[in-house]
Amino acid sequence: MHSKFDIQKNDIVSIVGSGGKTTLMFELGKELKKLGKVLITTSTKIGIPKNLEDDEKCSENFDGEFKNINLVVTGGNFTDKKITSIEYQKLRELLPKFDYVLIEADGSKRKPYKASRENEPVIYDFTTKTIAVLPMFKYNQDLTEEDVFNFELFKERFQNLNLNDSLILDMISHREGIFKNSVGEKYLYLNRVEGDITKLSIEIEKLGVKLRR
Repeated sequence: MHSKFDIQKNDIVSIVGSGGKTTLMFELGKELKKLGKVLITTSTKIGIPKNLEDDEKCSENFDGEFKNINLVVTGGNFTDKKITSIEYQKLRELLPKFDYVLIEADGSKRKPYKASRENEPVIYDFTTKTIAVLPMFKYNQDLTEEDVFNFELFKERFQNLNLNDSLILDMISHREGIFKNSVGEKYLYLNRVEGDITKLSIEIEKLGVKLRR
């Protein structure tokens, strides 16, 4: 079991939110491959990884052949340095070959915050855990158009551009917020935390979300 997110064998983890998803996904993958076979993929698009280790493989339409490989990064087609999503049924057929599955299920155009549009995020129904990533480096500061993907939608939806406790709790609890379409257990990963968030942490846990940082 991976201690931070209680990831156990046969867990299928979808990672959503904004800045830091891909980094977290690969960090988890490198830790979990010590425990079993790991699949990393996407339901949207991710960049093709560089500098893979000897027991890691990046393959278009992975054929199921491991040959001393412990971590596989795959998708459908590889286009413009991006990995696209696998067709749903093909992914279902791949799942039993792996002990752990990590899926990047959201996109934010490299911006640290976002508002999800109607078709976002894309979380598959076989997900067992949803991890939402929220960067905290602008805690108690105003967000600008440079910070937020779908800025006008964010402003309309939350009516608040200061990343204070109120906004963060609204982002978590709102039906169109950071856990929109979530499946399974809900974890919130706060990265780049600066300052005391004790009070915020207590309020987050009250919402039935497991907080990690």
